[in-house]
Order: sequence, then structure tokens, then C-alpha cells
Amino acid sequence: MVSSDLYDLSDSSIFAELVNHPGDPADGSTEAMFSLSDELYQNSYGYMIAGTPLYLIASIPAGNIGEIAYDPVVHRFLRIRHSESIVYWDTSPDAEVWTNQFSAEALDFDHSKILVNFGAGDWGS
Repeated sequence: MVSSDLYDLSDSSIFAELVNHPGDPADGSTEAMFSLSDELYQNSYGYMIAGTPLYLIASIPAGNIGEIAYDPVVHRFLRIRHSESIVYWDTSPDAEVWTNQFSAEALDFDHSKILVNFGAGDWGS
């Protein structure tokens, strides 16, 4: 699912609440994804949960830039924020107190025109 409107991430943030992981996170056959991308889908930042790891993602060639053990309570809220020239991947159990998981130089594209993407799938039998 992709937003129909563009959002301005410049010196701002966007977060999502993951209420339930789809399926059994322990078997690795399900995925949930939250990402932000430019209009051409050439540059993006995001999160993907595939089994028990929570992957922190940036555009190819970077790909997966980090991985942490997924905890459905501690990582209920996933936030991507932009400040000056840095992008931050933050998590929170309550959307009040945030823990930074990773930060990196922002990719070179217009952060004032961002699409928000959500996805989920089950690849099990």
C-alpha cells in the first residue's frame, strides 16, 4: 500500500505502529514492511521484519544497513526521521520514548516529496 499524497520529511519524521506481526515471527515465513521512498522508488529508507530480525534498510546499493532482534513490544512503533543531513531509524514501545537504532548520511534526493509504503506477506504453507 502506498500513500496517494507526498509528505515532507525535511527536518521531520514519520512513524508507524505495528500492532501485530503478521503470522508467527519465529518461522521466518512472514514479512512486514514500512518504508519511505522518492516518487520514482529509486531512493528509500525503511524497516522490514522477516521472522525475528528487524532490518533497517536504505536504498540499493546500501540495502540492509543494520539488523536487530525484533521484539514486538519494544519495537511496536517504527520511526524514520530526518534532521539536517542525517537520517535516523528509531523504535519505541509507546511513541513517547524513542531509541535510536542507527543513523546515516541522508541519500541525495528531495526529502520534501516522500511516499509512504506499507506491506505485509506470508510465504508459508
